[in-house]
Amino acid sequence: MGKLIYAALTSLDGYISDSKGNFDWAQPEEDVHTFVNQLELAKGTIILGKEMYGVLSVWEDLPGISKQPKRIKEYQSAWKKAQKYL
Repeated sequence: MGKLIYAALTSLDGYISDSKGNFDWAQPEEDVHTFVNQLELAKGTIILGKEMYGVLSVWEDLPGISKQPKRIKEYQSAWKKAQKYL
């Protein structure tokens, strides 16, 4: 049987978005982003809700990707390679 690893970025009180529905407060610093990349690159499947997929689908064709830092390029690569289930 396979192993399911669940990861979510939340506040300490369990919220993903703020009172206005934004979650830009959760943009990771470089070291956290690099760690998440390592997790994502090691796995091949992502399970998402419809709204989160809508937010993250920007990674399919991120404008100006060639000028982005390595960690951003790595995450886009992991996103594009992964099987996605909604």
